[in-house]
Amino acid sequence: MRSGKGAGATLHPVVLSVPHSHAGLRGRAGVEALSAIARQAVLQSASVSGLALDGFPKDGAGVPLPSRGVYWSLSHKPGKVAGVVASFPVGIDLEKIRPVHTGLYRRLAADREWELAGGRHLSTLFKIWTAKEAALKASGLGLAGLSQCRIREVTPDAGFILEDGSGRWNVILDTIGADFVVALAARGEINVIWHLEG
Repeated sequence: MRSGKGAGATLHPVVLSVPHSHAGLRGRAGVEALSAIARQAVLQSASVSGLALDGFPKDGAGVPLPSRGVYWSLSHKPGKVAGVVASFPVGIDLEKIRPVHTGLYRRLAADREWELAGGRHLSTLFKIWTAKEAALKASGLGLAGLSQCRIREVTPDAGFILEDGSGRWNVILDTIGADFVVALAARGEINVIWHLEG
């Protein structure tokens, strides 16, 4: 368990390791297995947060909808999954740091954003990527809103303030081991207690 600074609401995102028994699953079976484990992370976040979640409703486009007034978000990649709940819009994203095509640097962020974030480095790319995806999940815009999502400032705790078509988002970042980055996005001041298991 690790804490992030903030004076506002306390959020309890949960990150779980995927069991080795799921490592060989591919295609639809793999996605369904990862999604099920990510939902366990969401339910653990709800339990720790003292919030009741009644299912995982989505709209016609697959965007998560609040359940009994509780907002939820999840992310899954081979090896790790993440989930979080809150009484207000929230988004979480998790990515494994890996080589990417150089064109992604141009598509992901403008020159000023790279400058604010500390330069064009692979680890920085994944911080920006997870931050923007978490904010776009929280706003409900999804990746279709990527071109509107911009870093406006770097926070004292090395997170970001982002703006997208729906407003400003506070993004808290953390690293898991040497090869995963996780980002949590919400509006205003938040306190984050990461629950890292496995």
